[in-house]
Amino acid sequence: MHQITSRNDIEKWYRTAYQENKQEQEKATKECTEQFERDQEQLRVDFPIVKQNNQNTEKLFQSHIPLGSNNNAQVHVQKFEVLLSNYQEQIKLINNKYAQNLQIIKAKVQEMQHSSPGTGTSERASASMHAAPSSRPMTYITIKCDTGLGNSLWICGNGPKMSWDAAKALPLRCVGTDTWVYETTEPFQAFSFKILLNGKAWETGQDHSIERNKPIEITPQF
Repeated sequence: MHQITSRNDIEKWYRTAYQENKQEQEKATKECTEQFERDQEQLRVDFPIVKQNNQNTEKLFQSHIPLGSNNNAQVHVQKFEVLLSNYQEQIKLINNKYAQNLQIIKAKVQEMQHSSPGTGTSERASASMHAAPSSRPMTYITIKCDTGLGNSLWICGNGPKMSWDAAKALPLRCVGTDTWVYETTEPFQAFSFKILLNGKAWETGQDHSIERNKPIEITPQF
């Protein structure tokens, strides 16, 4: 595969990887569902039942299963519950697997963006991706937010070198698929701040506050 160096390359790779992951998940889900349906059909053959008078009571029709070994519908119901439980567990495992794959894909995108200057949506986005960490931060703000491909987070406030002017917002550093951080070595006692998406859209809610040497984690809403 050719080296990925541009934003278009990254977006193309992401779309392809995302679609392939989605198709594999759909295929696995379909195969699991088809097996569940086959198991149900076999269960109906082995333990046929029918509702009487449209009521909830059921009786076991005579089949190749000898009478006396199973003379009511409880066997059918119990076996169906086992089938259903196994099916639900398999679907859960499938969904978890491909959700993890998607996170790996997103992490790879972040890695490619970080290693390829100029792939951001703007100079501000590029600066956000490559904002260097301080060597000995006095404080550490962790922001949990999945911004999606090509977006970035910024911070405004009355902290060190900050401003409430969005045009002077400071870029946050991306360290994971949904994790951003703010670090500083500048002295302070406490300050208030808010997060911006792409340096323009303010998060909703009240201002956040932080005190010296007391790291915090937030989840902004936009």
